Amino acid sequence: MHVRKLALGLLLPLLPVLAPAQAVPAGYPADYARLIEAAEREGTVTIYSSFDSKSAVGLLQAFQARFPKIKVDFVDQSSNEIYTRFTSEAAAGQGTGDIGLGGADTAVKLYQDGIAAEYASPEARNLPPYAIWKNVAFATTYEPIVTIYNKRLMPPGDVPATHQDLTRLLTDKREAYRGKIGTYDPERSGAGIGFLGEDSIAYPGTAWPLFKAMGQAEVKLFTSNGTMVERVASGEILLAYNLAAANVAERMKTDSSVGMILPCDYTLYLTRTAILSKRGKHPNAAKVFLDFLLSKDGQQQLADKSVGSIRSDVKNNPVLQRAAACTNAKALTPGPERLEVFDPAWRVSFLRQWKSGLQAK
Repeated sequence: MHVRKLALGLLLPLLPVLAPAQAVPAGYPADYARLIEAAEREGTVTIYSSFDSKSAVGLLQAFQARFPKIKVDFVDQSSNEIYTRFTSEAAAGQGTGDIGLGGADTAVKLYQDGIAAEYASPEARNLPPYAIWKNVAFATTYEPIVTIYNKRLMPPGDVPATHQDLTRLLTDKREAYRGKIGTYDPERSGAGIGFLGEDSIAYPGTAWPLFKAMGQAEVKLFTSNGTMVERVASGEILLAYNLAAANVAERMKTDSSVGMILPCDYTLYLTRTAILSKRGKHPNAAKVFLDFLLSKDGQQQLADKSVGSIRSDVKNNPVLQRAAACTNAKALTPGPERLEVFDPAWRVSFLRQWKSGLQAK
């Protein structure tokens, strides 16, 4: 299992002198001070998160500065691992982590399994209606799923603006791009089956011809967003399909060789979704952290690391903005429709068709 724990205590000396714990934010209930006091008595919040640690460090530092009596135990792992960890801990009956922060599908499945707790966040009024489902699943980001390419090595005329453009490119210039494209492996990656699966569900007439063209061009399959970014930057592959944009956009700040495409025919948006566990050992600290994560201050910390904010009053990295003429922005928000990727019959059917498409000549 790939798990990384962020040693937040090692990072805190880099901060200015910590401010004292802040008063109850404006607009919060008058008794919220008691929730903060209870959270401080608990002293810890444990978070299982699919965020890359580099993307989350500013958020965690800002929370620790605001609430210095609450230690953050932040475990970086995949959405699949988050689900497995919560369910195994719940089955063991010894308590679980406090917050799960991964894909919307994982959040909804944890609710279905009786693990996610209901909470009325005072930040709800500042979020779009689709961001909260049943007061148990809270979308915390709005991150485009993008195609990336090597700007030094890929001819400008080849850069695809749409999914159909990419299909034509891989069909018409198959030899030039043979073995030079990449995407997630849906058999080994939760993000892979989530993103590619949503392509096939929402836009089957576009997705399946593209997947076939990828197979004919001998697509390389990966389990890591970061690995694909590195391979494109080095020129080992020229293009990678269906990556979450945050660490790509951060790389672009210092590396002019990486380019990013938000497809103009449709763009999927990942909403990393938080749940509070009914069996968490620090329920009050979990609520305080969730509220900070959803607050304007918390969201700006993420946006400063190029993670698209779920809020409309936060300034995002401009490279995450689609052209005004582009259509079909589809957010993968929490709701029962997200459970399809957990259906064994659907997974078998999708993977069978995926493999068939990749093997087509």
